[in-house]
Amino acid sequence: MVTSLDSPSHKGIDGVCYNPDGHPPYIISEAKYNTATLGKAKDGKQMSRLWIDNRLDKAVNEEHATNIRKSLFIGDGNVQSNLFNVKENGNIIINQLDDAAKKMK
Repeated sequence: MVTSLDSPSHKGIDGVCYNPDGHPPYIISEAKYNTATLGKAKDGKQMSRLWIDNRLDKAVNEEHATNIRKSLFIGDGNVQSNLFNVKENGNIIINQLDDAAKKMK
C-alpha cells in the first residue's frame, strides 16, 4: 500500500477504491508520472486481468478480493480499471482500461 508520495517504489496495485453505492463499486487504479507507461511482468502487462488477479490479495481483504474476482468472472460491470497519468504541470489524465490493460476509447 502506498501511504506517501515520498515512499520508495513498490510493486503491485496502486489503489483499490470501494464505494458500495457507486457504479462501479470497485475501481482498481494505477498511477504513472508524466511519460511513464504500464510495464510488463512475467504474468502479463501491468493492470491486465491476470496481473490484477495475481496481486489482489495483497491489495484488499479476502471479502473484497472474492467480490472483485466474482464480478470480473461474470462481467457484471462492478469493477473498473483506471490509469491515472499525472503530468509535470499537475494535470491528471484518467483512462479506463480493458481486460488487456489497453486504454478504452
